[in-house]
Amino acid sequence: MSYFDAMFAKAFPPDKPFPAYSFPKMIRNVTTQSLETSILNPETPGQRSPFDARAVKTQAVGMGPGGGADGAVGSLAGMEVNTQGLATSAGIAENAGVTPVVVQHRVFPMVSVMALFPQRQVMENTVRISDHSPMTGQAAKGAKTGRREHDPYGDFNFIIEIGDLKLGAFQKIDGLDVEIDQIEYKDSMDPYPRKRPGIHRYGNIKLTKGVVNSSLIWDWCNRVMQGDIDRQNGTIHVIPDNGDKSKPEMSYHFYAAWPCKWSGLKVDGKGTTTLVEELELCVDSFVRA
Repeated sequence: MSYFDAMFAKAFPPDKPFPAYSFPKMIRNVTTQSLETSILNPETPGQRSPFDARAVKTQAVGMGPGGGADGAVGSLAGMEVNTQGLATSAGIAENAGVTPVVVQHRVFPMVSVMALFPQRQVMENTVRISDHSPMTGQAAKGAKTGRREHDPYGDFNFIIEIGDLKLGAFQKIDGLDVEIDQIEYKDSMDPYPRKRPGIHRYGNIKLTKGVVNSSLIWDWCNRVMQGDIDRQNGTIHVIPDNGDKSKPEMSYHFYAAWPCKWSGLKVDGKGTTTLVEELELCVDSFVRA
């Protein structure tokens, strides 16, 4: 052991182990005494003590809300009662359509307390069956064909018509919105500014279309750039799921549209999509048909 280890062991000696602790033993003496026997605790285990049917006069107890004829409750001695299928002492109507079954048994007088409760009438309710919850074993009814009134429209079936231009089908239509300016006014007596609607502006309609062997869109834009502003009216139709174009679900008419932006020919040597061109139309207004 080095000098340093010896000095450290002298300065900090190891702790002594704790002595083993032994728990004290407690001895409890239990003395068995005799048990008192009663009606509920007979002398011989496994046997029933005979019921003491002593001749005690009892007062009649009524089956209504007030007990007996004078409202008194019977004595606390045992009595013999006859019960039927529906006990009238529980306040249940007698005319329930059940054949009475007479059973004779012995009860304690606590049963007479049931006579204190008011009479209760049992009503029979009829369960109404609708088309959405049919009877067991029957098919549900009430289904409707086609789109229901609470079903929202789909965003994938639509067509657009722009004047006499035959531009074909488009992939996507966006930007059909309107914005209303707010005008604030406040004088010295107003606690807060008062607001009223001002100028309302209709947003530009953005159209996306696949590039095909047609120059109609470019020609329209080119005429506007040459100073020939060719304004066209158009309509956007949302058609039903069956594709019936003659009966659209809803339509929006826009007026005095002319192209204000065109973009296209986005190519990529590693691309995996088709060529598309985008056309943005300025409109004066639009309405829902």
